[in-house]
Amino acid sequence: YIGSTLDPDRRLREHNGDQVTATRGKGPWTVGYMQEYPSLAQARQIEQRLKSLKSRKILDRILGERKIRLR
Repeated sequence: YIGSTLDPDRRLREHNGDQVTATRGKGPWTVGYMQEYPSLAQARQIEQRLKSLKSRKILDRILGERKIRLR
């Protein structure tokens, strides 16, 4: 799952509490990696980019390197 929020703790509780339709019944969820951005708008742009890639290799690299690098 890839997402952006101003309150990661709250959002994780929502996912684990089955309050999010897209992830309902698929948990429990943990945070694999989190990166901060100067603005929510910039975070959402990165989120959309990651979701459009649809490549597990790229997501595995991000989790391994602990850094989001998009070309």
